[in-house]
Amino acid sequence: MMKILWEDSWFVAVSKPSGLLSVPGRGPEKADCVIRRLLELYSWIREVHRLDQPTSGILLLARAPESHREMSMAFANRQVEKEYVAMTEQRPLRGPNVEDFQEPQGNQWGCIVLYQSRDWERRPRQHINSNGKRAETLWKDDGEGRLRLRPFTGRTHQLRLALASCGAPICGDELYGGSQASRLALHASWLRFTHPFTSEVIDLRDEVPF
Repeated sequence: MMKILWEDSWFVAVSKPSGLLSVPGRGPEKADCVIRRLLELYSWIREVHRLDQPTSGILLLARAPESHREMSMAFANRQVEKEYVAMTEQRPLRGPNVEDFQEPQGNQWGCIVLYQSRDWERRPRQHINSNGKRAETLWKDDGEGRLRLRPFTGRTHQLRLALASCGAPICGDELYGGSQASRLALHASWLRFTHPFTSEVIDLRDEVPF
């Protein structure tokens, strides 16, 4: 079930369940998605960012062309803060092809930096490629296999590839070697931004379901 977390005349934020597409895919079997469901409630809806189909959590959408334009720019300019929670079977370690790896120190965040691109022979996978785009992920160990993750960049499968490349694939991640589970244990738990029209700081949180 998809729950509305917050809305005003410009935006709506929902808790996307794992397994639901953010936008329509190709073919009638992939028509069901967040956009389609919200168009039953609102006259105009566009996504300003996306979550992978198996990822759950906070998804922000615009209710007007003006708000879509402003928030798309905010995401592109890295003015939106995001945090995810993931479950892994072991702690990340430096990977052989990772550009930079830093362990968290105290209350500070560690960092995983790599360069990635689409793996055309194994689509939709991504892989590490020195000619790819820079992907920077901040991480912190919360104990009992839980990691808090903050992507500084917004690459496709960034969090999944970063952890798999450091020997800690996310539980349930069939693409990147995660252990078997009923779902991908990755949840978008926090999102914060400054409202482009009211200047209010919008702080959204969604309970982790695993």
